Amino acid sequence: MKTVYTLLLLLFCAVITNAQKITVFNSSNSNLPKYDAYDASNLLVDAKGDVWMHIRGYGTYEYDGHEFTHIDTLDKYIYPRFADKEGNVWFENGSTIIKFDGKNWVKYAKEQTGIKNRVFTMSEAPSGKLYIGTSDGLYTFDGSHWEQFNLPNSDIYKYEIRGIEFGSADEIFAGSSQGLLMFNGKEWKILNEHNSKIPSSLILNIKYSPTGDLYICYTGGFSFVSKSNGINYDKNNLQLLN
Repeated sequence: MKTVYTLLLLLFCAVITNAQKITVFNSSNSNLPKYDAYDASNLLVDAKGDVWMHIRGYGTYEYDGHEFTHIDTLDKYIYPRFADKEGNVWFENGSTIIKFDGKNWVKYAKEQTGIKNRVFTMSEAPSGKLYIGTSDGLYTFDGSHWEQFNLPNSDIYKYEIRGIEFGSADEIFAGSSQGLLMFNGKEWKILNEHNSKIPSSLILNIKYSPTGDLYICYTGGFSFVSKSNGINYDKNNLQLLN
């Protein structure tokens, strides 16, 4: 009987292994430069399904499913941050934002955007407006005008926006250094360690699923807020919100 169990276990592992194909790309089987694993960062996928990544010291590479192409950017120290629905790839270099449409580069300096410090994240609203999370708040760009989004008590608190997601209608979720910011189209609500069971005010990233679930990464852990069944849990299976 033990032999039968062992054979079944080996068969199960073989099925699982055969179901997954992992390909490792490096300088020996592609035109990627020689680099250490920790040097590859800023991974994103564009509207065509192509993968973009930045390799420190070498610049940006695009992978179309067959080969890697080195992108001749304005300089090798700009980083791909976001790909919008129109196929544009947005880069940043500190407070400077650059748009690349596949042929042309458009550079937006801080004198145009009003962004004073580091850009952390970018996201596109259902309306097509671009939202930019920075070390000094939330900014928007509608294709013509840049504007700083008014956050609650911004004269008191410094908001580092590290994650941006959009719910139904006008809902905006922003992970910040002051907690989880939620906007219902009219007003903001802040959830943090002081008024909810989120154990930390420093939210590092958030992701909103098609089922209405919100996933929250914060310093020290990970939480999950479920809208689909009305039950909210954190990593310890405790009720997350009051």
